Amino acid sequence: MALRITAVLELARSDLKRAVGYGLLGAMQRIVVLALLFLIPSVANTFAHAFSLHETVVAPLPTPEQIREWSELPGVRTYLFQTQDPFSDELLRLEKLGHWDRLRIESARYPSEADQAAWKKLAALGAEFIALGAGYPTDAEVARLNTIGFSRLLLVLPSHPGPEDAARIASLHSASQGRAAITFATGAYPKYLEKEGFLALPAALPLLFVTDYWPAYSHMDFFNLIPQPISLRVSGSMPPAESLPYLAAIQRLASIAVETAFDPSAEEWRTLAFARELRWTAQGHVPSRETLAAFSGPGRSLIIDQDSPLTESDRHALEGAGIPVEWIHGPL
Repeated sequence: MALRITAVLELARSDLKRAVGYGLLGAMQRIVVLALLFLIPSVANTFAHAFSLHETVVAPLPTPEQIREWSELPGVRTYLFQTQDPFSDELLRLEKLGHWDRLRIESARYPSEADQAAWKKLAALGAEFIALGAGYPTDAEVARLNTIGFSRLLLVLPSHPGPEDAARIASLHSASQGRAAITFATGAYPKYLEKEGFLALPAALPLLFVTDYWPAYSHMDFFNLIPQPISLRVSGSMPPAESLPYLAAIQRLASIAVETAFDPSAEEWRTLAFARELRWTAQGHVPSRETLAAFSGPGRSLIIDQDSPLTESDRHALEGAGIPVEWIHGPL
């Protein structure tokens, strides 16, 4: 249930099939959550709770009854609401939601002129906007995003930019103010022929590349030709020995994210000791205490992607891991 999503991208449909009983839906969910937690530099404040366990609840836009129920829950959590094409009245319900530290709204289209006012009210409360499946914004959509002024903006894009696409991204106020990031959900690393589009993006704009394989020499070479900070998210495997030198040689590599349904060995984690920031998403399980000890260290953080409730033993182990831990789940 946690990983329900409305995107139509084929990568999104295949990447996380395991996560939900909804078959088609899933890949972009973890892409979005991981990007929001770790890609925009200011998001480090997410873990102001030090090393305690934090929760992100993923759900469709709530009904008025759900808003009342969730506002009465003890503690504070993050909400990620997923929607295809929300109406203004659905959005404005969220003004009454209480007990959240971050409010993220994912939409398959950019704000229209008709609902711009509703989005602006939520933006004033600190709401973050995620464009998922909406493609590159038009000039008119860029103008509306600039007027609304979201506190953070994430664009999840199905293709690498051409110069014209990049020029529109560069005109986003959020991109020039350090409040935006891009996740490329193409399933592939860029090619040399695509360099001009990347060079036209703002140099400080964080870029996350989501794949199921590790970089080779040509990918390292490309990343060292563009100015943006680079993050990589690879699902299903740890890096093979031949990829490690190329990973270590990416000059502006901000973070590496690994997503597995298994517990990597202590030796596998040691091979990534050079990573300034290392993120691990444990799919559908809580790692063993031995694995937590092997993984834990400076610059490391963990996401538990699991809908079923955590046991007291799970919570105790995670809170004692000495690293930031985020538990992503649907409404319990």
